Amino acid sequence: MDDADSLMTEAVAAARGGDGARALDRARRVVVAAPEDARLQRDAGLLLGRLGRSAESRAALERALALAPSDARAADGLGQAHLAMGMIAEAENVFRRAISLDPDLAGPHMGLGRVRLARGEPAAAVAAFEAGQQLNPGDPRGPWQLGLLYLEQGLLEAAVASLERAAQLAPRAADVHAALGLARQTAGELDGADAAYRAALAIVPRHRDALRGLARLADIHRRPKDGLDLLGPTVAQGNDGGLLSLYGRLLRLDGRRDEAISLLTARMGELHGTEGQMEVAFRLAELCDEAGDHERAFACARTANRLKGARFDPAAYEALIDRLLAAFSPAALRDLPRAATADERPVFVVGMPRSGTSLVEQILASHPAIHGAGELSDMGLLALSTARGGREYPESVAGLDAATATALSQAYFARIDARAPGAQRVVDKMWQNFEYLGFIALLCPRARVVYCRRDPLDSGLSCYFQHFFGQGVPFAYDLAHIGRYYRQLERAMDHWRTVLDLPLLELEYESLVADPESEIRRLVEFTGLPWDPACLDFHETERAVRTASHAQVRQPMYASSVGRHHAYEQWLAPLREALAAG
Repeated sequence: MDDADSLMTEAVAAARGGDGARALDRARRVVVAAPEDARLQRDAGLLLGRLGRSAESRAALERALALAPSDARAADGLGQAHLAMGMIAEAENVFRRAISLDPDLAGPHMGLGRVRLARGEPAAAVAAFEAGQQLNPGDPRGPWQLGLLYLEQGLLEAAVASLERAAQLAPRAADVHAALGLARQTAGELDGADAAYRAALAIVPRHRDALRGLARLADIHRRPKDGLDLLGPTVAQGNDGGLLSLYGRLLRLDGRRDEAISLLTARMGELHGTEGQMEVAFRLAELCDEAGDHERAFACARTANRLKGARFDPAAYEALIDRLLAAFSPAALRDLPRAATADERPVFVVGMPRSGTSLVEQILASHPAIHGAGELSDMGLLALSTARGGREYPESVAGLDAATATALSQAYFARIDARAPGAQRVVDKMWQNFEYLGFIALLCPRARVVYCRRDPLDSGLSCYFQHFFGQGVPFAYDLAHIGRYYRQLERAMDHWRTVLDLPLLELEYESLVADPESEIRRLVEFTGLPWDPACLDFHETERAVRTASHAQVRQPMYASSVGRHHAYEQWLAPLREALAAG
């Protein structure tokens, strides 16, 4: 046993010294040398997990738990190994076992947060990460994971604050600094983002995410040569699909589109892993579409969407809309309380992705009295917070009273105050807020709603060609799913038109493009504010745009996207059929 202890000591020392091969060799020898020692099996299994040997880690930790069933650390490690192997249900079971063995151990709570993320339950994931962080406030994993989750949910201030805390706790963690850069960039803090990315590069000179972030800043600042110079050496020497895709975009921005197509096509076969192949396929689809090679563009888009592997259940989503309409029926709305507020600042912009929501926000944000807040997740999270007594949203609204509705309303307006003090109107362009319009009517009874509409074949095709951030917009990677989602959006909006008394403006993208001045004047008039000519020059407004449309809204109005689907008619049958089924 002394020999096994010595081997374990050597393994840990090698790992700390960066000698992964030696650490792996010694950990494997410990597993073989001490098959009946629960502690050594656990310690070796945990180290194997940190070295990326998930299957070996799992085997050692299962043996450790068989020998010592009450070892919470072994259970936590086994959960991490299950997660790394994609065994979500098994991971959840063993994390719960670890918590039952030691409720004060932070790791299993954070593990449960990752399980909830994998299952598409962001609110539950936040709660689990926060629990883990409270148990071990000195562990940077808590604020790091929370920051990434807040970022994906659009809670930008919380994301930046959480990742700044993680960077303080782990000042030599390049991944944390790079994530902080992304959060700051998404929040429009471009100088702070630049500093965070450079901090990551100071620790790891060719850090992938930091390079990517700085290259995206070069894109935003319209300085493609800076980005090309930055990425050139890495792209020439490696096979990173994400960086290669971004390099192709910068080449196109530099007026070298054909060169970009040739480079990405030649390098596609060298890429390892589906994520990099997916990103390059999406970029090739964009470039070939712009070049007029529609057959190849669609083939690339089809490949990219298949590689994304997104999961969307149309039947489950239809059931959610059923529940929303029942919870906010005319009879229910007559009895539900309204918040005691006369605040008319919020303007909610809703509609399908790629239907003009970013354009509408940019136009309104060009008015000196209007603040464009971007896609805020606040209303959805407030709605989810109403869960009580086993009832989740939307059924949980039946338990609201006037005091609670007012308190939730005050929480929303406090966040608005923090984002835009002094603004007369604040645009919340979380397009998915169409699901929460009934709830919005309770908390913000003086709000206004702009419903952006666009030919569903055009918006649907645009979604299909777009790689959205993270795991959001899961329906966008299958044409039939896009059509079925659109039908449910229309169904919800038909309901809200009938039952809500919120002012609602429907804005057709095609009309806006055909007669921009008339439609923009109508839009500004709807806000209740006086006309300002700056709204006509929206493309000159300097502000951070955080969505996929950041390039388009900085251009004058153009009509080339109207009727875009005609070039792809022969491939759109699944989308047409799904739309027609409604």
